[in-house]
Amino acid sequence: MSEQVKEKFIERIDAVFLPVKDLKESMHWYQEIFGFKLLWENERMCSLSIAPNCGFHLVQISGFQPIDKYTPFNYGKPELRNFIIEATKIKNRNAK
Repeated sequence: MSEQVKEKFIERIDAVFLPVKDLKESMHWYQEIFGFKLLWENERMCSLSIAPNCGFHLVQISGFQPIDKYTPFNYGKPELRNFIIEATKIKNRNAK
């Protein structure tokens, strides 16, 4: 492999879109559990503030079935790891 440094194709991830079955319930859950602030919402999706320059959008998808085989996120606060794992399991069981 060449030692040549390649230019990055992208600088960062600008936004994440997470499908949900029930927008209102999911939006309130992320606000309550993680303290994410609501930036905007409409009838189909909302945007939550999670970090500078990174959009986190919940998108309501009719008939969506939540993932229950793995957690789609790796959270960055180690002291809350067990709490978050348990909270995610609860969310997955009760996801709409």
